[in-house]
Amino acid sequence: MGVSIRMALLFQPQMHSRRIYISLLVLTSIGFYLLGSYTHQSGPKCPDDYAKDEAGSTRYQADLTNWENDFYIKYPKATFQAWAEARYQFWVDNNCVEALRRYKEAKNDKAESTSTRAITDTIQKAINNHTL
Repeated sequence: MGVSIRMALLFQPQMHSRRIYISLLVLTSIGFYLLGSYTHQSGPKCPDDYAKDEAGSTRYQADLTNWENDFYIKYPKATFQAWAEARYQFWVDNNCVEALRRYKEAKNDKAESTSTRAITDTIQKAINNHTL
């Protein structure tokens, strides 16, 4: 009986350190899983959060393209209507007050004349520059 107690005491520190290593491995694995599944987008999200210069416009276009790519990877057969609804929901989720205000004004045919004029001018330039 004395030998078995001594043997148990002899192997107990190894069991204790083994438990520590296994616990650290499990906690590290859980940490990496949570870190990998957490998709935090840093920086601006709403259109009005971007700078009003060319760099801000370029960054907005890049972020919008990334959002669109993620959307179409997740929903490869999505229609334009589904895209528009998802983008609207994105604005709601991120509290994009100004973008939602402009959306509602445009939907009610009360869009600012400068906004509609800029859109119309851009479309007209594209039409004029297009050659068949």
